[in-house]
Amino acid sequence: MPTVPTALAARFEEAVGQYLEAAAPMRSTMRDALLGQAEALFRSDEGLGVLYGVSLDLALSGFFDGTPWEHLDRLDPALLPGTLVAGHPHSTWECLSTLRILRASESPDPPGPWDQESYRQFVERGLVESFHLLGEQPDEAGRAVSDRELQKARRLLRFVMDRLPGERVRQHLVQHVDELAVQRPILVDTIVQQLELLRDRYGPSAEGRFGLPEMEAGTADTRTSDADRLLQQYLQAAFGVGPDATPSGPTPDVGDAQRAATFGALLTETGLVSPGHAALVRRLAHRAAKDDAALEQLAVAMALDESGRLQLRTHRELACTLIMQAVHPGTEQAVYGLARLLERDLLSREAVRAGLAQFSSLRPNADAERTLKRAAEARGLHLDPLPYLLSGTLQVLGHPLGIRQGKNPTCQSARGMSLWSLHAPGKLLNLILTAVRSNSLEFRFEGQLLDSAKLRNGSAPAFDLVLDPVSALLVPHLDCIYNEMMQRAALRGQDPHQWVNPAFYGQWVASGFASAVDPVTNSVPDFMEFVRTLYATHHPEVSGGMGLLYTNPVGLFVTNDRAQLLGFHAISLLRVAVHHGVYRAYFYNPNAQGEQNWGQGIRPTVRGNGERPGESSLPFSEFAARLYAFHYNRATADSEAAKEHPDLPVVERLARDSWGRKYLWPAPAPKPLP
Repeated sequence: MPTVPTALAARFEEAVGQYLEAAAPMRSTMRDALLGQAEALFRSDEGLGVLYGVSLDLALSGFFDGTPWEHLDRLDPALLPGTLVAGHPHSTWECLSTLRILRASESPDPPGPWDQESYRQFVERGLVESFHLLGEQPDEAGRAVSDRELQKARRLLRFVMDRLPGERVRQHLVQHVDELAVQRPILVDTIVQQLELLRDRYGPSAEGRFGLPEMEAGTADTRTSDADRLLQQYLQAAFGVGPDATPSGPTPDVGDAQRAATFGALLTETGLVSPGHAALVRRLAHRAAKDDAALEQLAVAMALDESGRLQLRTHRELACTLIMQAVHPGTEQAVYGLARLLERDLLSREAVRAGLAQFSSLRPNADAERTLKRAAEARGLHLDPLPYLLSGTLQVLGHPLGIRQGKNPTCQSARGMSLWSLHAPGKLLNLILTAVRSNSLEFRFEGQLLDSAKLRNGSAPAFDLVLDPVSALLVPHLDCIYNEMMQRAALRGQDPHQWVNPAFYGQWVASGFASAVDPVTNSVPDFMEFVRTLYATHHPEVSGGMGLLYTNPVGLFVTNDRAQLLGFHAISLLRVAVHHGVYRAYFYNPNAQGEQNWGQGIRPTVRGNGERPGESSLPFSEFAARLYAFHYNRATADSEAAKEHPDLPVVERLARDSWGRKYLWPAPAPKPLP
């Protein structure tokens, strides 16, 4: 008797034959039935093979016509992971579309708009973007539907992975991990998860060797060789696996000094802390309170620069206490946070020392404690709330540009925490301590006190708690307050950010404010004056070289790879500097997921163009073309100084042909008569 998959396959292949032979008007009525059969076949490896075999024929017959998958050049591989687990029929359409693209990538003369290499690159990018699904576990709320969809997605991804050239897949996956890690995010769950999958596929054998090809010096494909070396480095950093350690931690016959040097070097290169590394740091901290040699080894293990070493020696008791309180299984990354905190000289500030010392005697509010527990559980951790919060506090203070908004539309709050960590770490600590004690925050807006506990206009009910512990605690309160301020300033006929940003972020936000658009008329009144003011106050060639004294909270138009407007986004402009002869804007992006494509050739980068960890950057003219609001110092705002700058026409063209298509622009002035 034939197996169920074989019977299903036979019926499906018969139905496909009838569909291909049917007249075009009949096919639309047959398509839904075919899609339902395809969904069932995706539940088995045999069925997946059958679908792969007919996917391209279906595509050529117009099967995808009238769906979001009709036009290949409009598809974005970054959207693949979300659609793969969106449930039938969306996930089935996405799976079939991926199979037809994979099939086309294996044809030397593929049909459609792309060549073979373009098809292959699309599939490889989609695999990279979706790689985390191979190890992801659904949360409780979505378990009933997601578990089934995850199995379907995983089957497809494994099928794709097995059919693509292994070296290229590995190279792309390692590059993706590196692209995420180089930004030094506070949460490294996704990075570690992807490294676990890579370790399982290419990791160490029983003899301790990695399942990677041997690379001779001078071989032709040096990129693959570099990717393999980088992968081995990341695996060692995340799991302590390598010649000097076992998967469970360092081998006992290697001295602490050597282990400290190895782990410190890996920390510098990757920003990751393994369980073995954290255990070593705890052991050294326990001894370092009285042992100078252990203190020196601790400095090496934390990869401290001279400033950090001086801070460690000066505040050795507090630093060692923080390690013992905050570094536990599940909070290993607190080592990196504390190291960078020391290098920022923050323990020399009385407010920071006093705030961190208060963690020892904190009594958390029951609701705040519950929030922290839920946030830890959302990441698969079971930790006591206060050590968990302290670990996150060290990280937020240590690397402010590593804060991310996660899946929440709360870029303003993430930006706020980053700004305060950069410019007012004592204020940020006070917010953390207040929120954990009272489960509320208070801000003043135009003389009135706003209490988050009394507001109901904050984050959506489905707030995603997969965040660092400080964000999980603060963002719901901050979002309530920010939204209340925006509502109170909304009906003034101008962009409310000009009043809200100084009140919310702090008085160092400049009083001058420029907006590219009029929210009342949905128009662009004077874009060239907007750009001239930006150049006069921020571009070193025009401003006389005056740099930014403080981080500037600015607003961006976010566009897709076809330069179509998607929405607004809150970021921070950090600095403007020359790199290889080009003026670039360096900014903090709370939703940074790596390099992005905003259309018109505008691609923010996170490395390779002078970026510091956590920064994104663009050539200044491209940054200006996506900007819609910024603050500036009125005393330096001589827009006439930028009147003849050659960038201005380029910026206007980029703006008009992207987000500008959604707005009304003034008619061009008539040309003078000859």
